[in-house]
Amino acid sequence: HTLGNGLTALVYHLPGQYAVAARLGVPLRLSAEPREVEGVGTIMARTLTEGTERYSAQEFAVLLEREGVAIGAGVGDTSLEVDLDVAVNHLGAALELMRQVVAEPAFPESEVKREVRTRLADIEQERANPGSRAAQTMLGLLFAEGERASRPTRGSAATVAAITRDSVVEFYTQHVGPRGAVLA
Repeated sequence: HTLGNGLTALVYHLPGQYAVAARLGVPLRLSAEPREVEGVGTIMARTLTEGTERYSAQEFAVLLEREGVAIGAGVGDTSLEVDLDVAVNHLGAALELMRQVVAEPAFPESEVKREVRTRLADIEQERANPGSRAAQTMLGLLFAEGERASRPTRGSAATVAAITRDSVVEFYTQHVGPRGAVLA
């Protein structure tokens, strides 16, 4: 079913199931990230669930816990993915919370800064890991220097350090919406 806003919903009913897992895929190419803030998609995804226009991060966490909802988000080479897991009897409330995460994220500045610090620490860990270093070196050899695929998927220390709340909001505003998205 394609809705009027361009979102496609795919439903498969399994009678007798007590839990529902859903995934929202929003088309979002990694190459859409501005070069000076590469990694902004990762920071955006990590902060989607840190509050909405209606609820602070703490209030939102309490709602998720009360309803038994697990929501997580991440980005890959071609999309933003938001995952939902919930008991069937809480599905309506869970879908509303998922909608708020995607349509009304607050991106609190303190949470953006925290995620930037966390990502910078991750980068240091990756540098210390021979497998991660080898994989990144291989990408640099396989792809031309100017191609986005030749650089770290979640940004470098320099580009991640440059990410601000404003850059997250701008990236979200320009690239996240229902058109072409699929909820399955």
